[in-house]
Amino acid sequence: MAYIKRSWVALALVLIWVAECLSKTTTTDTSLHPLSRNTESGSPSSVLRVHIVPHTHDDSGWLKTFEQYYWGSKQYIQSAGVQYILDSVVDCLLKDERRRFTYAEMSFFMTWWRQQDEDTRDAVRDLVKQGRLDFVNGGYVQHDEAASHYVGMLDQTTRGHRFLKETFGFEPKIGWQIDPFGHSSTQAGLFGSELGFDGMFFGRADFEDMNIRKKNKELEFVWKGSGGGPKDCDHDDDDDGIFVGNFASGNYGPPAGFNFEFSISDPPIQDDSTMDSYNVPEKVLEFISRCEELAAVTSGDDIMFTMGSDFHYSAAHAWFKNLDKLIYYVNEYSKKNSSRKISVFYSTPHEYLTAKHEYKQAWPTKVDDFFPYSDAREAFWTGYFTSRSASKRYIRQATSFLQAARQLEIFNVFSQRGDESRLEKETDALEEAISLCQHHDSITGTEKQHVASDYHVRIHKGMQKAQQVVAQTLKGLVHRESGQNAMNFEFCDLLNSSICPQTVEYSSSDDGKFFVTVYNSLSSKRQVPVFIPISLDAHDSWEAIGPDGSNIPVDVLPLSKATEMLQKYHYGRSYKHQAVADAEVVFTASVPPLGFSLYLIQPSTAQNTAKEASNENFSISNDLLSVIFDAKTGYVKKIKEHGSESIPFFCTLSWYNSSDGLDSQVNRGQGSGAYIFRPNGKFPVNGEKPVDLEIIHGEQVSEARQIYSPWAAVTLRLYKGRRELEVEWTIGPLPDDSIGREVVIAYSSPTIKSNGEFWTDANGRSMIRRVLGQRIAWKSEYLEKSIAGNYYPVTSAAYITDGSSNTMSVITDRSQGASSLQDGELEFMLHRRTIVDDKRGVNEPLNEMHCPDSADETCVGLVVRGKHWIHHSPVASAAAERRILQQEMNDEPVIAISKDDGTHLMTDMTRSFSFMPHSIGINFPLHILTLMWAPPVERNSEDKKRTIILRLAHSMDVPEGGVTEVVDASQLAQLVQNMGCDMKDTLEVSLSTNQPRDDMKRLVFKSGETLGQNATCSHAFGQPLNHHQGSRTRIRQINQGLDKEDQDLHVHPMQIRTFEVYCHD
Repeated sequence: MAYIKRSWVALALVLIWVAECLSKTTTTDTSLHPLSRNTESGSPSSVLRVHIVPHTHDDSGWLKTFEQYYWGSKQYIQSAGVQYILDSVVDCLLKDERRRFTYAEMSFFMTWWRQQDEDTRDAVRDLVKQGRLDFVNGGYVQHDEAASHYVGMLDQTTRGHRFLKETFGFEPKIGWQIDPFGHSSTQAGLFGSELGFDGMFFGRADFEDMNIRKKNKELEFVWKGSGGGPKDCDHDDDDDGIFVGNFASGNYGPPAGFNFEFSISDPPIQDDSTMDSYNVPEKVLEFISRCEELAAVTSGDDIMFTMGSDFHYSAAHAWFKNLDKLIYYVNEYSKKNSSRKISVFYSTPHEYLTAKHEYKQAWPTKVDDFFPYSDAREAFWTGYFTSRSASKRYIRQATSFLQAARQLEIFNVFSQRGDESRLEKETDALEEAISLCQHHDSITGTEKQHVASDYHVRIHKGMQKAQQVVAQTLKGLVHRESGQNAMNFEFCDLLNSSICPQTVEYSSSDDGKFFVTVYNSLSSKRQVPVFIPISLDAHDSWEAIGPDGSNIPVDVLPLSKATEMLQKYHYGRSYKHQAVADAEVVFTASVPPLGFSLYLIQPSTAQNTAKEASNENFSISNDLLSVIFDAKTGYVKKIKEHGSESIPFFCTLSWYNSSDGLDSQVNRGQGSGAYIFRPNGKFPVNGEKPVDLEIIHGEQVSEARQIYSPWAAVTLRLYKGRRELEVEWTIGPLPDDSIGREVVIAYSSPTIKSNGEFWTDANGRSMIRRVLGQRIAWKSEYLEKSIAGNYYPVTSAAYITDGSSNTMSVITDRSQGASSLQDGELEFMLHRRTIVDDKRGVNEPLNEMHCPDSADETCVGLVVRGKHWIHHSPVASAAAERRILQQEMNDEPVIAISKDDGTHLMTDMTRSFSFMPHSIGINFPLHILTLMWAPPVERNSEDKKRTIILRLAHSMDVPEGGVTEVVDASQLAQLVQNMGCDMKDTLEVSLSTNQPRDDMKRLVFKSGETLGQNATCSHAFGQPLNHHQGSRTRIRQINQGLDKEDQDLHVHPMQIRTFEVYCHD
């Protein structure tokens, strides 16, 4: 009753105050501006400053495709139209100079910008210059942080940042990762400070973690991430950290009761007191209550409300009209009635961050990451680490091809006579598609099926254009000296399924001859096993002629049963009418750095068909290793390095039953879906029966082919001269029997006593330590017995070690979820099919289908094929060997096919070529990460600079033994000259190339105690780190050019150095 009396008294005071407000005829401009604040240390100011940040979050595809979202079509799926949002927001900002708006997604903004007239563009330029239209993040999309590789993250960020710089002279200062489902250490270490960001904000974090940090007012902190330079978080260097704000709601929308989106609005501010709906007193008190709630979990006297959410502000006047009123009435009330003054005003994230910086206090420090994310008990968002596995692979494969195409495009463009500003950037379509697919509802596999299909079509179209660049450039290089009429180069997009109609056709002809050109985008020489599908109808034996004219050893392998089934699955009923391979030619290509080698494949009189092993020989081997199988079960049982004792090793396939959420009273109804992994039982794929085993021995490769079931097969390979075991898995179609299945493969090396510890990579950069059943930063009440809660994202590698002698590493060809649920074991999820939606918005079960071209054929479940490399090694050499394999897996060679029509003589061709001077390459752990032509974003730009972007990256981290490496700058200068650039000048720039390195100035926040017990750098990264001198000089090492002779470039562990190279006209 006392509470009721107090409420009536407060309401009476508000009514008196409102009467006074209504008696005034106008609102002064200062009513929407902040009151002065007290920045003295000690007790909080008597003024609570409330930053109102209007914003919209525009997914670049989710329930609708990117274009459907932009145009506002298919409104029955979701009410959203981004063009109307931007039109409406600009109009409202122009009407009142006090208003502010924050925008992030450049994919939409760049599309909208292209369609505006010059008057609108001028008006928007003024808004940006005045700080009223503020851009945060600035990437093409808001990328995912679990499944995205750092190369794709970097490309999409650079695409957006270069547009903002060239269009507005604007450099984003705030990271804005408000929707991704967990957050990576790489985001803070590489895509924070290395971009020149002053701070970053996000919404989602584990509910247990957030509850603890709310109590301690630790939602804002300094995060010392990784992947952007030498790890130095155990030392008092605040430059290495970035200020981070985690929104208290765990989301990014407005406070409850204040959603003014027109179509789903909470009650608006109804301020006509003559009407029955008059609600100003209630809304003022309600908003003050929300302010007090947020202030209670926030350090200091500044709080921020994000006013907006998914696709909000299509009718921006509804938002701004109500926010104008809210700001005015709350401020007026505060002046007369509040014991603690409240100042409410329009703001931006950077203005809020600047206010926090003025505190000059020490902030809690974060050293690990925010994976996995859970928003409730038994609701771990670890399914999306694997969801749409084939899509994840396609994006990674296209990213690798883009790097090669960019390199060749430089030569293709700069060798042309005339002004290249008239030329189109033919790789741009692929860059745009891959950038779009880094979006946190694309590469994650959490979009609707029709949206995933749209992403794939975009990649396919981009690949076709990029292939034309590669083909055209290879033509010119192969025939650069002879001047012959160049032959055509073609590509086989389905080589992983042994599908290549061109080579099958060529091998079936009378002479059977064709050329294979292998291009290596890495800056070091490599040996590459190459598989080419052929037909044995016309010729039984084959040979390869190498670049020097000598015979190259080859194997001819019959196709496996799994591959034959995969081809039938792909073609459907038309299979019998297709040019289908029945064998593969296998040879090892030796390819120079940033260059190609050309091979002639032709029939031979010598017999070279690989042979099936006898029943007594249940092993595969090469010159370094042997893998031994159990004769009764067909399973792997041992692996042996020649000259050493064999060790136990096992490889098995299992599947988890996808829970529908009805098998438990805990969070009942929460099923496994695109986002969430919730298993209900684990079962061996073959029911513990023996597997069908076939062993093939060749000179270049030995294979063990296992069939587990009609929908699951594994092939294990050893290549001559290589120490890794390749495991190729083929999964699907998963049975359509109303049972959800989530298929996993486990690699077990029991002699490695890993003690519940394992390491997973962060976006291909640093390795992060994981402990079974634990979180480094807090003690979980629910984690110990959870399978899903112990799954983590693996972008490219994971490993276990006993810490003293042995290590087992697994290299992946795509992003996957993984764990170590038993000592000495690593488990990876390969493919998922669920029967229910997991209630996180997509409203579809994860049930991917393949539909043959024939309209009358029934669609069937998707088949996914991929590979892992398993590498056993001593602890001392494990990190370097693993890093090399990661790089080789990620950057596959480009393989082009050409027909030998009898008019092209190998002696008249350039059969081996490298852009690197003297083909010496850049030695590991350094590599050339990016080499691309960078024309102005606007094709009619007055900026006619002939510009190349060159990035030099260090692959090793300090805990792995990485040290500062040195490269001769003149070698890089010679490289760009070989590519057609007559170098004029160079400039070292930021990671995203939007500012000179020496212009990067960041707000530095003082770091305090670490979040969580024992959450030190050594706990997060696995071992104590020695202080590295380079870590304190990497930001200050600026403007080092490439054009000086005998100049050494120093690159520190995990550092990426970026240069713009300007070429003479």
